[in-house]
Amino acid sequence: MIHIAIVDDEQKQRDLLCGYLERYRQESGRQLRVTAFADAETFLQGYQPDFDIIFMDIQLPDRDGMTLSKKLRETNRTVILIFVTNMVQMAVEGYSVDAMDFIVKPVNYYRMAAALDKACLQLEQKRGSL
Repeated sequence: MIHIAIVDDEQKQRDLLCGYLERYRQESGRQLRVTAFADAETFLQGYQPDFDIIFMDIQLPDRDGMTLSKKLRETNRTVILIFVTNMVQMAVEGYSVDAMDFIVKPVNYYRMAAALDKACLQLEQKRGSL
């Protein structure tokens, strides 16, 4: 089971990603559990490092996704971060928090699936070495 978090303040974007992840689950046969968060504070509140992959928006109203990711990295160095945003200029800064990928909005299913394939492969390799 792969546990995925979506952190995005836009309901439309959360719904879109949830739909894409359901389609991916059906097409790939992978078992996914998806939890969506509307803001950084809700995500951080009671955070436990049980997510494998996090789809993170950078523009969040209460705390930007880059700051949230830096805070997250203080306690969890292994979670896979995939930024989903319309702020292309932030891609380079994503390397400072060891982001695996950067998807530009509007999100395309095939682009998201390619990023998720890459993340799942990394997870399988990591779990195989445990």
